[in-house]
Amino acid sequence: MDFFGNVNVVHGSVQAGRYGSGPGRGLCSGYPHDASRAAFAFIRSQELEILRAKNGRPSFEVEGTHVNSAQPAIEVRTYSEAFGSW
Repeated sequence: MDFFGNVNVVHGSVQAGRYGSGPGRGLCSGYPHDASRAAFAFIRSQELEILRAKNGRPSFEVEGTHVNSAQPAIEVRTYSEAFGSW
């Protein structure tokens, strides 16, 4: 899937028009069914914003587990209770 460019893939599930579970749930109007189904989301790193506090916009709550700032780009590893590591 090189045509997507540099993306992070978040594995989860979709059910009743929602992706994920808990505080990280997001809208997914393409799947309105009640049965849970495996799904994944693509997140481009240039569109990702890491904040210490909620700002009222849709978000995923994660815990930072590792930060490497020794490169031209910062590498941040996180853990989400709803989605696991990514």
